[in-house]
Amino acid sequence: MQLTTLLVYALLIISCGATPATDGTARSVSDTKTATSDDNDGVPEVVLRAFEQKYAGASKVQWERDKNDYYEAHFELKGERYRADFESSGKWIETEQSIKKKHLPKAIKKVIEERYDDPKIYEIERVDHHSKGIFYDVEIKHDGDKLDVMVREDGQIIGLD
Repeated sequence: MQLTTLLVYALLIISCGATPATDGTARSVSDTKTATSDDNDGVPEVVLRAFEQKYAGASKVQWERDKNDYYEAHFELKGERYRADFESSGKWIETEQSIKKKHLPKAIKKVIEERYDDPKIYEIERVDHHSKGIFYDVEIKHDGDKLDVMVREDGQIIGLD
């Protein structure tokens, strides 16, 4: 009788496309590698765990794939909005937070104004990058071209894009 019960249970699992989990629940085969909620659809569990470890307490999390093929989380933490990028391995790449011009450090304002005549600032992001550290990405319009100027808080320009 027990053998028959086990065989019936195994056939039910196989026919439903589910695998038993270590916690006693059943998950579909497609859920064993990706998250199960709609907002996290397609995001590898390793990425979700890395995000949760780095940003415990984050809310309103929404995921997408960006142009660099990173998993990009848009979220709130302590009332502030952020965007964080992760590789499919779970490695954190960077976190960005949009800021207002009035919050841009004075040294950065000064270097932008000195280097570029009458720059029109479109967007400012404070960036914490895995290898570059903390800097500000200032998108400006200069001589009809849009430029991304990457500047450290002390005014040192570290890159142009």
